[in-house]
Amino acid sequence: MKNTRKIALAMALFGLMSGVAHSIEVVNKDDVKLNMHGTLQSYAFTNYVNDEYRDHLRLLLFVRQARLRFTGEVNTIKFDVQYAFGGEEGVKNTGGTVANSSLGLLDFSADVPVPFLSQTYFKFGQYKVPYGLERLEYSANLMYADRSIATLPFNQGRDVGFSLVNSAEHHVLSGSIFTGGGRDNPIRDLPIRLGSPMLVVRGGYKNGIDENLFEQKQTDYDQLKPGFALFGNALYMEDSRVGHSTVMQTKAVEKGLLTDSNWNPYIGVADVTGVSNFVTGDLWQAGADMIWRKALASGIFSTEAEANYGIYKNTLGYVEATGGRVQVGYSKSFWGLGLRYAVIFPDDKFAKSGRKVTGQRDPIHEITPSLTLYHKKFFKIVMDAPLLIDVPVSVESSPTKLGAYVLTDQPDQTNAGAITRQTVPSGRLVMQFSF
Repeated sequence: MKNTRKIALAMALFGLMSGVAHSIEVVNKDDVKLNMHGTLQSYAFTNYVNDEYRDHLRLLLFVRQARLRFTGEVNTIKFDVQYAFGGEEGVKNTGGTVANSSLGLLDFSADVPVPFLSQTYFKFGQYKVPYGLERLEYSANLMYADRSIATLPFNQGRDVGFSLVNSAEHHVLSGSIFTGGGRDNPIRDLPIRLGSPMLVVRGGYKNGIDENLFEQKQTDYDQLKPGFALFGNALYMEDSRVGHSTVMQTKAVEKGLLTDSNWNPYIGVADVTGVSNFVTGDLWQAGADMIWRKALASGIFSTEAEANYGIYKNTLGYVEATGGRVQVGYSKSFWGLGLRYAVIFPDDKFAKSGRKVTGQRDPIHEITPSLTLYHKKFFKIVMDAPLLIDVPVSVESSPTKLGAYVLTDQPDQTNAGAITRQTVPSGRLVMQFSF
């Protein structure tokens, strides 16, 4: 009862603690530990797009993240709970417009040690799908204002499922099963024609890289340790018909381009037997990634590389994509510099309503330098300047004449109008307070 009062009091006082710049320990008694964390990100963004209907120069400002997180341990069971506030992501209806609700729960998972198997635990709940280094890196610890374009085709985000993880001194191996329908979906008992759930395997070698498999870091005020890690991962899913839709179509956010009906012309298509009998398909993804860090002049030099391939196919056809990135960085306690190159090789069959999205297989490039500045560990500024080369831009012309959308920033706007390729310079600024 006393612990319950402590938790309630800490949450009630949270709004009065803006001047407290350290982690908040709520409970640490007997076999119960509870810590509270928060992240606030203000995000300023500008780019220059050739737009014949509106201004070429855009300037935008948002609260991108307002998150509250609880981590801790009960006896030997670890847990992680994270909420998103401020309407980070709106739930979309079938027409593609944003409804009056948002997805609030990011993570709620528990890690249960497996008896008789040392360094092995069973994880279940809602959490990040363990696929791809960059997607697993925590957004508050990025060296850049955002993840690279190379994540777009292969993004799986968070989902509901369970994983068996063995984490030895130098090796990590995990096997996972997820619904494939994404996060924050309500319970529905519906007719189903079962395919296969999402099956994910990730494993590799690490030496000195000791972060959580489900929460990697690119930079940290306390400086990351030197080390090396090499990992590989693979993913397979066969879509299932559920009610009037399919599992892949149910996913509201954090959807990869390979399963996004705004890019994939073969998904969400009804077969000849009826409007709710969609043609279902298979998704395959595989990739590898590495980290290398070395102590240099009282700082840390780091490099990362990642490559992925994916294909979605059904009886109507297939789309595939290849992507990758490489980045280098150097950081000390109060500052850091980074340089990143990312590329996507899209499928020329990407289309929406019969209109080609990319037009050809020519690659889309991103070159991004960055600067990170810390103030007393808890306040961080990240500035970067992405240069997007040969990026598809959709132009909403007649009759609305609203203007141009950069499709790597707004992937859902493929139906706006004619699509061209452009070179788009950008600038981004993130101000972040976290504890």
